[in-house]
Amino acid sequence: MTLTARSGVSAATPCPTRPDLAAAEAVLIEAVDTLGRLPSARVRPCLARWPAMIRAAHEAYGYAEARPRRAPASPEAITRLDHALDALRRVSLDEQRLVWSRANGFSWRAIAARVGAAPNTCRSRYLVALMRFAGTYALAANRAGP
Repeated sequence: MTLTARSGVSAATPCPTRPDLAAAEAVLIEAVDTLGRLPSARVRPCLARWPAMIRAAHEAYGYAEARPRRAPASPEAITRLDHALDALRRVSLDEQRLVWSRANGFSWRAIAARVGAAPNTCRSRYLVALMRFAGTYALAANRAGP
């Protein structure tokens, strides 16, 4: 019996009547990642037209750690994000917060502090919410077509 690293959802034997919870969890994690890869919606004002001046040697090129940019989201990933957000909209608000917090990588303790319940209670509520999300995601993906 294998477990996923984040929630403990079993992915051992799929049941034809139960949605695949590990796949639903992977869809949510991909949706969070895709949402982070999209460009920001805010417009930055033009504060100055002068180039940035280097005032110290540590500000010069090559002195600071280089931070690579994340690759932009693919069109297929954005389509899957749309389906995931549509399915997430169809579950209750408390379930949305619980499932989205877990997909963002929050610990059970942090989620329990936000919700105001014990971590084990949050896990059981998460599994129920994930089942509801998986069912609505399958419907949303089938409705949209290939």
